[in-house]
Amino acid sequence: MAVPGTATGAAARPRLDLQFLQRFLQIQKVLFPSWSSQNALMFLTLLCVTLLKQLVIYQVGLIPSQYYGVLGNKDFDGFKSLTFLAVVLIVLNSMLKSFDQFTCNLLYVSWRKDLTEHLHRFYFRGRVYYTLNVLRDDVDNPDQRISQDVERFCRQLSSMASKLIISPFTLIYYTYQCFQSTGWLGPVSIFGYFILGTLVNKMLMGPIVAQLVQQEKLEGDFRFKHMQIRVNAEPAAFFRAGHVE
Repeated sequence: MAVPGTATGAAARPRLDLQFLQRFLQIQKVLFPSWSSQNALMFLTLLCVTLLKQLVIYQVGLIPSQYYGVLGNKDFDGFKSLTFLAVVLIVLNSMLKSFDQFTCNLLYVSWRKDLTEHLHRFYFRGRVYYTLNVLRDDVDNPDQRISQDVERFCRQLSSMASKLIISPFTLIYYTYQCFQSTGWLGPVSIFGYFILGTLVNKMLMGPIVAQLVQQEKLEGDFRFKHMQIRVNAEPAAFFRAGHVE
């Protein structure tokens, strides 16, 4: 949280670029300080649970087709065995999903704790808090950034964690299956479509993101004004300043 000597003036519009990637990687160093850290171990646990859950889901998907053979042959013993297997897999899938969500929530709490403590160490180093709140105008509402933005970032990242973990594996698997069925044209068409859609979405979302950032700034200013009233309620009442406020 380095503080330059001068403000940057008009802040650059938030965008998805190399600087964003560098900052995101810096945050990952805070969230995962080492391979043996608690966060890293929980993340590896989440990886194992997610892979196992996908395996169970795949096995569950094979069961309906097996019922056609069992029912067609009027195999009652086979029906009981298949139903028992289906119940076991469904219960196991439910347990894995619950454990997946539980691990994601633990990661959220741990990530928020580590990131908040990291920011506080820099925020209260020297006179950084004074510089940001008084001398700088390009960083609005630092308290909101440390509390609310960190909370939202960690919650969103934890909710996406299991999906991000499994995505490379499912992407490779289905790309291979698509290539086996359609040749190179299928995967190239699909990836081309999503790349084009991503570029169009990025262009359309750019102005919207800037407006959302401005909205959050105004929300912070609004909350700060209410905090000022709360702190200075007695002097304001003494001067009968309610109408002015």
